[in-house]
Amino acid sequence: MCPGGIEYNLHLQDIGWQGFKADGAMAGTTGQARRVEAVQIRLTGQLRDNYSVWYRVHSQDFGWQGFKADGAMAGTTGQARRVEAVQIRLTGQLRDNYSVWYRVHSQDFGWLGWAKDGTYAGTTGYAKRAEAIDVVVLPKGAAAPGSTANAYRSK
Repeated sequence: MCPGGIEYNLHLQDIGWQGFKADGAMAGTTGQARRVEAVQIRLTGQLRDNYSVWYRVHSQDFGWQGFKADGAMAGTTGQARRVEAVQIRLTGQLRDNYSVWYRVHSQDFGWLGWAKDGTYAGTTGYAKRAEAIDVVVLPKGAAAPGSTANAYRSK
C-alpha cells in the first residue's frame, strides 16, 4: 500500500481555484464548457516528506511550459488561457515502485484515455480546452484505472 496519495487543484474559468481533489476524484467540470486555466499537484501523507511530483501543462499561446513541483501553479490565472494537455511524473525511488496515472476531459472529445509516468495526456494543435482531470498513484505494474486508448491527440 502506498504511504500517502496525490491531490490536485484546478483553476477554472468563471470559478477560480476549485479546491483540492484526491486519489482519482474528478477535478474540474464536465458539460459546463469551462476551461482549465491552471493546475496544482502535490503528494500527501508520508510521500510529501520524501518525494516530489513534477508536472507541466500545454497552455494556449504558450505551448508546453516548464515543469513545476509540489503544489506550484502550472498554467495561468487572469489571462483567459486554456490548458490543453498535461504531463505528470514521480521522482526518486517512488517512481521505481509506483506509477502516476492521469486523464483529461477535453472539449469535444470527452474523457481521453489514461496516461502514466510523464507521457502526454490531452490535446495539442486542436485548440480544445481541458475541462477536468483525474489523477491516481498505483503500484508499478498494476492495471490501468481504465482504457489507455487515445490518451493524447495532436495535429
